[in-house]
Amino acid sequence: MSPLTIAALIQRGYSPKPPVRWPKACCDDDIRSADIVIALKEAEHKPFLQKRHKAVAGRVKFWHIHDLDGAKPAEALAELEAEVRKLIAELKAKPKAKV
Repeated sequence: MSPLTIAALIQRGYSPKPPVRWPKACCDDDIRSADIVIALKEAEHKPFLQKRHKAVAGRVKFWHIHDLDGAKPAEALAELEAEVRKLIAELKAKPKAKV
């Protein structure tokens, strides 16, 4: 996880528990088994997912958040926070499945 992301989480009152690690590659089963899969930068991740994970790429929700190549950290983190808040609101609004 980026040190900038860790700092932003701590600033907001969240403390990631060790071990904090860098992202690792996923497999089709990871995508199939997840309730929600989000790729943060569609332009970067969509072609890769369509090529390497063609069978499950349609399950991925794409956001449009730039890395350091297209945005300052504060801008990208603000966009990410807004998307997460929006997702939380969507999930809260969804009717709960009956078990």
